[in-house]
Amino acid sequence: MKASASISCIMKISSVLTHYFILLLSDASSVGNYDIQRCYKVNVTFHYQFPSGLSNGTIAREKSAFAIVFRTVSGTVGFFRECRGVTISIEDIATSAPGESAVFFRIPVVFTASDSIADGQVSTKLTTCINKLKSYKGSLDTNAPTITEGRQSQGPSKPSTITDKESCCGGDIPPPCCAAGAINVSSIKCGKIVAQWGSKNFR
Repeated sequence: MKASASISCIMKISSVLTHYFILLLSDASSVGNYDIQRCYKVNVTFHYQFPSGLSNGTIAREKSAFAIVFRTVSGTVGFFRECRGVTISIEDIATSAPGESAVFFRIPVVFTASDSIADGQVSTKLTTCINKLKSYKGSLDTNAPTITEGRQSQGPSKPSTITDKESCCGGDIPPPCCAAGAINVSSIKCGKIVAQWGSKNFR
């Protein structure tokens, strides 16, 4: 009798846990769906020195100039075999504050693999393309804008820097991926897991 009761108890606990696990998966698909990420990003930073810093107007003007530089260089790199099937884009450019003497322009560059690239090849393909862009770093430095503030004109004070790649899902999670705390809910979508203790009565 005792053995039979123990087995019955174990089976009941197993049933509850199974139902709870199913509940987690079913809820995940309905909470905050977003696309699976197929990208890496790097930050490219250019450095200048202006004793009195830059004005708001100059910063806005030079942001546009840097965007043009990156469209040109990215377009050139995109023609190479290493970057076929990869879209290169930039996000909002960050800058030093107006009036700061150590001036910088930081450009987040995003490398996104098209759906034509197999999932298992996405990370390798993107890394190869990023390395191709890095090989053109000299061209980036040569084409960096000369900035004029008042009567003073300056080129970059030192070579640009390019960070190591970072997953669009955060950290070093290789794409295609979902951000930490989320799971795949379909072949192209992610969803967050939300625990629902006590939301159903399992018996």
